[in-house]
Amino acid sequence: MLIMREVLTVIGPTADPENRSASLPYAVREWCINTAAVNPATHSVFVPSEDGHIYRWDLVSNSLTQFLQLNPGIGEPYVPSIVGPDGAVFTLNGGTLSAMGNLNGVGVALTSSIPDVRRVVTGDSLTLTVAVTDTAPTGTVTLQDTVYSVPSPGVLNSRTTTLLSNATPDLNGQVIFSTSALAADKHFITVTRYLTPDSDLVALMILAHQTRLHNLISRVNWETRLALDQEASMSESLGVQAATWSGSTRDRIYSAVEKLLRSMLFTDEIPREAPVQGTSAFAMEFAAAGPRDKIGRSLRDLDLKRRMFRYPCSFLIYSEAFDALPKAALDYFYRRLWDVLNGKDKDNAFATLTTSDRKAILDILRETKANLPGYWGASGE
Repeated sequence: MLIMREVLTVIGPTADPENRSASLPYAVREWCINTAAVNPATHSVFVPSEDGHIYRWDLVSNSLTQFLQLNPGIGEPYVPSIVGPDGAVFTLNGGTLSAMGNLNGVGVALTSSIPDVRRVVTGDSLTLTVAVTDTAPTGTVTLQDTVYSVPSPGVLNSRTTTLLSNATPDLNGQVIFSTSALAADKHFITVTRYLTPDSDLVALMILAHQTRLHNLISRVNWETRLALDQEASMSESLGVQAATWSGSTRDRIYSAVEKLLRSMLFTDEIPREAPVQGTSAFAMEFAAAGPRDKIGRSLRDLDLKRRMFRYPCSFLIYSEAFDALPKAALDYFYRRLWDVLNGKDKDNAFATLTTSDRKAILDILRETKANLPGYWGASGE
């Protein structure tokens, strides 16, 4: 008589709210496998799940050792997964093809003293070991335990308990935690790594600047397109061909551009009362990413003593969003910026820009910004 024998089995970690009931108290989200990705070199199988994650099934320990969220978990047809020649894993989920691999120089792994999911008994002492594999392990790690439950058909609840919070790795990059207090249930234990115990102030300042500037760029884009479209519609309804913009069209475009220009030149920046310093390598890495002129200057160079940038003109002038502005807005922006930088505009709003500031910004842009108007040449207008 032919029978099927179990060789190795692992069940999904996420409860299934649609199917869990009194008769099926342990129903879980199913694996969505057409063809699994098997990596003999690492003794692993990579399997996507209905819960929106892909999991690494370690065949040596018979445990799920890694996971990555691909989508919120919307149900998934059976899909193929493959391993590329470089070890990258490819799979489909939610109609999207995803590619997964390791970050160079960055790694964190979680292992259990009893990894086989079939062999753990309530009350057993478990030792969880986190290994940070960076060249120079920094930051902290947090261990969390999630237990899923289905109190009623179609309702999925979860309870997450922090087992260990903000633990610093030892000199070997390890954090070790032991417990025998896990209750009888299916526990989904994860590790989260925080590269630093706090936020980098410089990074937050840059983020705030980017957020404001991108909002203003979007506003210029919207106002210009809307004003020109309404101008064209008005001309068509009147049966005339307007040779120039109406006053309202011009005012709408110029007003939006002027706000962008002033923010891009930091005219409303509050002077620093004390130097600002970050808590990571962000400031150095940020500055290194910018284009530089022939004497090494960049709009990404930070000051952080009396103001944010050494040369107060936003690096977002190089962004795709800025370059994609309508020609009418770009033409006016460049003309206004030219007037400010060459000293023609005497408005007090730009009084914080010294003569040396203006010259430095002008020289940097001439050498690093593509598609400037012709009158921005060395001789000017």
